[in-house]
Parts: sequence; C-alpha cells; structure tokens
Amino acid sequence: MLILSLKKLGVMTGPLAMIVVGCSLADQELKNIARNYNLIKFAVIKQILLPVLIFFVLRLFCSDDVVWIIVILASMPTAVNLVAFIGERGEDSATAAQAVIVSTLISLPMIPVLLWLMRLF
Repeated sequence: MLILSLKKLGVMTGPLAMIVVGCSLADQELKNIARNYNLIKFAVIKQILLPVLIFFVLRLFCSDDVVWIIVILASMPTAVNLVAFIGERGEDSATAAQAVIVSTLISLPMIPVLLWLMRLF
C-alpha cells in the first residue's frame, strides 16, 4: 500500500512542476523573455556550446557510447524543479521559469542537430 502511494505521488511530480512553471510565467509577456539577452546567452551556451565542447574533449578520452550519453545529458534543457527550488528560497522564480522555457525551446531542435553532427565525426 505504501509503495503504491509513493508511486502515485511520484507520477504527480512532473505535472505539478509544470503547473508551478506555468504559474510563474502567468504574468510574463513573451516579448520580455525574448528581450532578456542574458537569458538567451545562457541558454545558447548551455544548449549548444557546452555539448559541442564536451563532445570534442571527451572524444579524446572516452568510448563513443560514453561520449554520446554524456553529450545527450549535457544538451538537456534546464530542469523544471529549478523553479520550485528558487521559489522556496524566496528568489525570482519568474526568471527561473523563463530559463526553463527558453532552454526547452532551444533544445527541441538542437538535440537532433547535435546528434546528427556527432555522427559526422
């Protein structure tokens, strides 16, 4: 009974985290997100430059399978639970929610592109 309850609680965490992000973004305008150049720079570095750098460095030391796994993990978007952690500390959870949205939008096309580019090398 306890295990079943914990499993159901675990299944709820994803949707609840997305509700928290949505609530943090409720009063935000899209143009404010698009004008936040620091946020966009962060997302480009995290989603594009870092995985490419990791790919070329780890290729020298690790097997191809390990490199692929680490690059895929490095190219994942910012975790949704970041918004909840920042909100608990009383910090600006709206900016954290914007970071989650921007990194997710960038990762949608970039993960397949990165995988395609990795196959070329």
